[in-house]
Amino acid sequence: MIYKLFASSNLHRFLNFPLELNWLIALDMVDTPVKQENDDLCLHEIKNESGVSFSKPQKTRKPSKKRSHEVELESTRLSPALQTLFGVFKIINTTYTFLYSRNCLTTTFSLLNSSVRQSLKRDLSVLELSQLKIIVPDLIELDYKSFDSLAMEMNKNVYADIPKQIYSDDQSFQGSSYVLTVCLNQTVESSIKRQKREGPTMKSRIQKGKFDINALKKEIDSRNTIFLKHLQEFINSCGAKSLDPDKHLIQEAEKTIPSPPDVIVNPPSKIGMDHEQKAPSSIEDVLVSLTEESTYEGQIVQESLYQYPAVEPRFGTLKRNLSQSLVNALFSSRNIERMYTHQADAINALWENLHVIVSTGTSSGKSLIYQIPILDELEKDIESSAFFVFPTKALAQDQKRSLMDVLSFMPSLAHIRIDTFDGDTPIEARNEIIENASIIFTNPDMLHQTILPNHHRWNRFFKNLKLFVLDEAHIYNGIFGVHVAMIMRRLRRIAEYYGNDRYRFVSCSATIEQPARHMNMIFGVENVKLVNYTTSPSGAKHFLMWNPPLVDKKNIQSGRKPAIAEAANLLIYLAERKVRTIVFCRIRKACESLMRLVRGQLKASHKEYLLEKIQSYRAGYTVEERRKIEKEMFCGNLYGIVATNALELGIDIGSLDAAITVGFPCSLSNLRQQFGRAGRRNKSSLAIYVVETFPVDQYYLQHPMLIHTQPNAELTLDLDNEVLIASHLQCAAFELPINEMSDSRFFEGNLSEACSTHLVKKENNLFFPHPKCLPFPAVQVQIRNINEDMYTLVDVTNNRNVVLEQLEPFRVMLSAYEGAVYVYQGKTFIVKTLNIPRRLITCNRVDVEWSTLQRDYTDIDPQRNLSRKTLQSANINVFHGTVSVALHVFGYFKVNKQRDILDVVDIVDNPVEMISRGFWIDVPWHIVEILSWKKINGAASIHAAQHALMSLMPIFAANGGNDIRTECKSGEKEFKQEASERRRPSRLIFYDNCGECGGADLCKKAYKHIDELTIMAIDRLEHCGCKIREGCPQCITSIQFEGGICSGEVLDKDGALILLKMLVGQNVNLDLFPDGPEIDEYHALRTLIPT
Repeated sequence: MIYKLFASSNLHRFLNFPLELNWLIALDMVDTPVKQENDDLCLHEIKNESGVSFSKPQKTRKPSKKRSHEVELESTRLSPALQTLFGVFKIINTTYTFLYSRNCLTTTFSLLNSSVRQSLKRDLSVLELSQLKIIVPDLIELDYKSFDSLAMEMNKNVYADIPKQIYSDDQSFQGSSYVLTVCLNQTVESSIKRQKREGPTMKSRIQKGKFDINALKKEIDSRNTIFLKHLQEFINSCGAKSLDPDKHLIQEAEKTIPSPPDVIVNPPSKIGMDHEQKAPSSIEDVLVSLTEESTYEGQIVQESLYQYPAVEPRFGTLKRNLSQSLVNALFSSRNIERMYTHQADAINALWENLHVIVSTGTSSGKSLIYQIPILDELEKDIESSAFFVFPTKALAQDQKRSLMDVLSFMPSLAHIRIDTFDGDTPIEARNEIIENASIIFTNPDMLHQTILPNHHRWNRFFKNLKLFVLDEAHIYNGIFGVHVAMIMRRLRRIAEYYGNDRYRFVSCSATIEQPARHMNMIFGVENVKLVNYTTSPSGAKHFLMWNPPLVDKKNIQSGRKPAIAEAANLLIYLAERKVRTIVFCRIRKACESLMRLVRGQLKASHKEYLLEKIQSYRAGYTVEERRKIEKEMFCGNLYGIVATNALELGIDIGSLDAAITVGFPCSLSNLRQQFGRAGRRNKSSLAIYVVETFPVDQYYLQHPMLIHTQPNAELTLDLDNEVLIASHLQCAAFELPINEMSDSRFFEGNLSEACSTHLVKKENNLFFPHPKCLPFPAVQVQIRNINEDMYTLVDVTNNRNVVLEQLEPFRVMLSAYEGAVYVYQGKTFIVKTLNIPRRLITCNRVDVEWSTLQRDYTDIDPQRNLSRKTLQSANINVFHGTVSVALHVFGYFKVNKQRDILDVVDIVDNPVEMISRGFWIDVPWHIVEILSWKKINGAASIHAAQHALMSLMPIFAANGGNDIRTECKSGEKEFKQEASERRRPSRLIFYDNCGECGGADLCKKAYKHIDELTIMAIDRLEHCGCKIREGCPQCITSIQFEGGICSGEVLDKDGALILLKMLVGQNVNLDLFPDGPEIDEYHALRTLIPT
């Protein structure tokens, strides 16, 4: 029967399917009312149409044995209507499975209708699909896709006419530009697998192969059995309620018939409103009801439950009296009558001519510590001035509004100007700001490139400077922190030039290690007052860890459900109950994937009323889009926001009740700050850490109390960085000629030697910039990883021409190449064109069930050795220095949800190159040879060892997972049959992703802790329970696999363990390790060369 379906429906014609009749017969399609005589006719038709010759089947066929589900069908005695519905499902099930097996990316209503029409002599109805969806909601997905989207999918991203047969039958909604598509999810019991190619050495994790026919048959049977089971449950449920199953099914299906987005059937505001939950009385009630949900499977880690008790306020006393005008303004604007103790202590220290750093938790009133002193100064001296420096424009605008609120209640200072001076400030407005503003909100970049080089225009401001505020001090870490430290020294030098030593520095920070030392290094000052205690009130804070459940409880090797999926469920659960929640994801891709899951689940469960209540927020969005989201959150219009660390900073988005962190972020300090975003009201709050399977997550899962007791990772500032110091000396010499004697108090190190080496000495023993740095040295010094050559991503669907976001060149190579599937705000787009000269990327909105993975490799080579150490337990050198990095992207894969490859695309492009800081360990060749004796692939062992070390680096260095990278191996290059032209040194090597001058020099921190990292990695590899040669997320896999940066094809856990143990001098019993998959010693090391 099945061959009749496909032959007559002509599916093979426009889908380019080879019609393999024998294969189709092997599936043994369900019996249908077709006469046997027609079989011969079908065979002749097939032969004439396809040109393929088949043997004619006998007219008398042996009756096949009845399958279990057919026996069950007879025993259940379904009504005729339900029997017909089951027959329709079987046809759809088999047709869909066939199409899926042949890499059909999208199955439309019309494709299925052709099969039903040929079999049942009538058309399939959308109502029947809706009925099937009611019976098995988790098995069937119905969705409308635009015609453009379908064209992109079926024509490999090239616009062309699609045969009318694909969509002409879909007449449910006349005039719609959308096509109904159907997707059947695979069952856990019988997941379709492709037959994998066996390579001569190791298996690749992602292979493009053929489907196993037996697996297809098993999947069809499994879906049929599941359908019957749910159908019986539906009948029983109707019987318990005295309902007619046939009528009740039709009534429910009519309510949920899908409609295309451009056709409004019912007002969307009414959909799902009956199911809207009432706000809970407390967070404690939320936790109780959460454990009573049917989806709860014990995910809460009991050992992690922790409660920070509510804190009562403590008040302090100011040592000076504020004016009545200022007192009234504080009360009128913020209802403030008294200062908390930490606020009073900090303000008193400023009045005692001390510099102050405030390192306290979120929402502790830090901004008043610098707002009150400057307003007090302005009342006494109208000429007073202040710089307020913030790392982001959004944060500066937020704090500017806060200060102006207070100032609006002070008539005596009504004439005071408060202005923003940043890159968006119009050129024509800048002179007036310089001449008249009293308080300037700016950023380090403007100080560096505009204000300091033109200080003669700012002489009034510098002469009267009373306060310099540097907020979010913990941001100034690593190389970016060194840049800012040099800018602060240049600023101090200029202020002294104008005769001003009366100003004070104020710095605010999240909780960090040794904050006073950090401030000293940033500003180069000694008399620092530390305020690191909070006396403001706060509600109780509940903390818990959420461990995703096993996919199959009976099989621990099945792995755990995705953390992102668990976070999506939690967010929806909390949003339904109006618990205002923020979800933090480590990377942009995870943020968009989670948002896509949330949107899909809300649509599937008919809770569309929540779609506009949940938004995503991350860097890359346009300024207008981010301001809109911030306003919506602040006004309480949103119940949920999915963000990257762009919202870790203190932007005021209103009061939040819960914070969810998906996976370990950059550091413990980041984790704690994310938790601090919830609980801004004096109410109980909730913090949930959704654990991923990466080693650093598993480390804290085993030691949950360390989250509350372990010290924060120290911030790193290398003030001996010769390259950076030399560049800022050029800037300083341009601002004012350098006197090596008098200026030595501003710059660390041997100033005389640095000036002689990098500057030009002229009259009066003064040093001036080198001619190669003129005319403007500051313009040549980028202080952070901000690339002016950003690419603009534009949505050109239906000629919309809407700017979506800005992308860095490195990110374009990895995610926005031509043909790539790009996710934005949970919606999918396909990149249409990439115009490099114009820095322009165009894309089209599509709904696709597949994604793209780049095919790439990276070459990292040492350039200059800056320092060296040896591993403590062995005579192995570890080097730290500069490295060259070259990223080569040579194509991409199209992959489905199961990560099966649907297509392989080659592209030709130039590599992206940069110079960065890193560290490396040259692996002695005798270790590689020992691995080859065991037939263990040397490149796979090195690669696995690199990821085992890198996955644990966030414990010691504030690393967002992608901030430190390594030289990843490509299976296509490593496992080629012929001799490889790409042979790499036997070396473990790591580098800072942001480059030499834009990164945080995190590699130096990891380099200092390499001994501890190596021992921890060995312990993790030895005690991980997985038996997989490629390892698992708990021992080898790092966040780079999640972000798509590394495919994870070339890994060997055993080889990594042997290699690391030998590096630190531990004894290794090779007999305990099985031989590897290589055929001989040559193949085990053929892509490596000695260092």
